[in-house]
Amino acid sequence: MALPKQRTTETMSEADSREQFSEIVDRVRRGKNQVVIEQDGEPVAAVVPISALKADEEREQARQQALDSLREVQAAFADVPEKEAERELAKALDEVKQERLTARRIVSALMQSDPDLFTSSEESLVKQVSELLRHERSRRHDEQESNKSSSA
Repeated sequence: MALPKQRTTETMSEADSREQFSEIVDRVRRGKNQVVIEQDGEPVAAVVPISALKADEEREQARQQALDSLREVQAAFADVPEKEAERELAKALDEVKQERLTARRIVSALMQSDPDLFTSSEESLVKQVSELLRHERSRRHDEQESNKSSSA
C-alpha cells in the first residue's frame, strides 16, 4: 500500500488568507499544503484537500456504524450470561478473521493474475470481498433457517 503524501500545514491570518485565497486553493489542490486560518491568533478554519475531508467523513461513518453495531450486540446479549457472551464473541471474531483471511487470499490471487485489473487499493478490495463473503454467509444462513422452518 502506498504511503500518503506528506503535506505541510501552513498557518496564516484571516486578512492574509483573503488576499491570497486563489493561491491557497491552488496549493491545497496540488496536495502540497493545508492551511489553517487564524483570527486574532486563534485557529478558526482550515483549507484542506477534498480527499482529506472525504477520508474524515468515511472514518466518522465507519465509527458510527461500529457504535451502532456494538449497541445492537449489547441489546441482543443483555440477558445472556457473561461467559456465554464471551464464547459467542470469540466465535464471531474467529469467523471475521477467517473471512478476512479468505478475502485477502482471493484479492492476492486476483492481483497476481492481473495487477492492472483493479484501480482500488488492496485493502479496499479486501474490505469489499469480506463484505461479499459476509453477505453470502448471511444469505446461506437465512436460507437454512427458512428450510428448517418449512420442514417443521
